[in-house]
Amino acid sequence: MRTVLVLLALAAALPSSAQSDKEQIFAVLVEGKRVGYERQTTQRTPEGVKRVSHSLIRLSMLGTAAEQRIESIGLYSRDGRRPLRVSTQIAGVGPTIQIDVRRTGSQMEIRSNLPGAPPSRRVEWKDSYWLLSDFALPHGIPAMRAATAKGGRGTLNALDMLDGELRPRMIERGKRERITVRGKPAQCEVYRVENGARSFVVLARAGTSEVLEIRVPAQKAVFRLSDRSALQGLASFDALSRAFALSNVQFEDPLNVEHVRARVRVALSVEKPQLARLNLP
Repeated sequence: MRTVLVLLALAAALPSSAQSDKEQIFAVLVEGKRVGYERQTTQRTPEGVKRVSHSLIRLSMLGTAAEQRIESIGLYSRDGRRPLRVSTQIAGVGPTIQIDVRRTGSQMEIRSNLPGAPPSRRVEWKDSYWLLSDFALPHGIPAMRAATAKGGRGTLNALDMLDGELRPRMIERGKRERITVRGKPAQCEVYRVENGARSFVVLARAGTSEVLEIRVPAQKAVFRLSDRSALQGLASFDALSRAFALSNVQFEDPLNVEHVRARVRVALSVEKPQLARLNLP
């Protein structure tokens, strides 16, 4: 779940076009419950388009409240299209994670302290390549629209900052949906971006490049364009306590938790203990 929340933040972290001092706020919902927000600003600078984001996600683990904060800053070319550098920090649950992606000539360098990932890696880079999170940007919508123009499917080369993998990603255009955003109905184009368990869906206002919603269906998680009301009255997502109340539960990368102590009065059956471990007395 931790990597999913990180992906959501990266996907929504850089959402607006190259306008000066533009602010957008997305509400974060998990299973329909509002548990956080993403707040972003975009500025045009002499060096290029600067995009800054801050997100807060409230969690509850075995009844203990916790917060996950994600800070991201990106510098893009003056047209807002080509990434020059994107740096992200994730803190609050488990060890602090740092991810830095930087364009150096014909290569993209990825540095991170993600568990299991090499600390530094370089890949050959072309202007036609994308960061995976950029498919949730306004300038990513026309690219997905063009890629799916014939037959509703197509591929675009994209780099996932979470694992450093650059490969073709399948893009699928779904049926248009009508959703409510800020109390008003909106007709949306729907694009599904293939990324394994972290696949996500982008909804853009029909005929435009305005991103209104981002979904991770496998986790029932949503980023939805909102207003400042998204900053208030947050609930907590019961990341582990809710899971242990269910049967046949397994969860991948349980928020980077190494040990969970629990006092139980029932027998537990745990499958795939390498994913979630219980140390019972």
